[in-house]
Amino acid sequence: MKMTKLLSIAALTSMTMLSACSINIGGMDDEYGNHMSHRSAAEQESRNRQAISTLVPGESLDSVISRMGAADFSEFASKDGEQKTVLYYRTQRLHADGHTTKDECTPIVFIDGKVIGWGESAL
Repeated sequence: MKMTKLLSIAALTSMTMLSACSINIGGMDDEYGNHMSHRSAAEQESRNRQAISTLVPGESLDSVISRMGAADFSEFASKDGEQKTVLYYRTQRLHADGHTTKDECTPIVFIDGKVIGWGESAL
């Protein structure tokens, strides 16, 4: 009887310990620390490229953020009464390190809250 109880406790303990294990097979963490598989990261990059391809000069900052969500990086400067905002959205993977860098992003440039261009040449 004691042996049966010991085996039951050992089996239960093993199952509990195994159920807490997880295996990470590839992927990356998003800007909030949530794990994303390579597939979902690639899908997000594809969605961002698609959304950028439909941008229209003069489109509002609010409209772009509403369609594309939070940018991976953003910058703002005000000079001579002109407000310049740059939003960076990840569109390609260059480094398989799980971190997004600006060189993996496409910049969208706004002057006074309106799109004036995108891509490196717009900077």
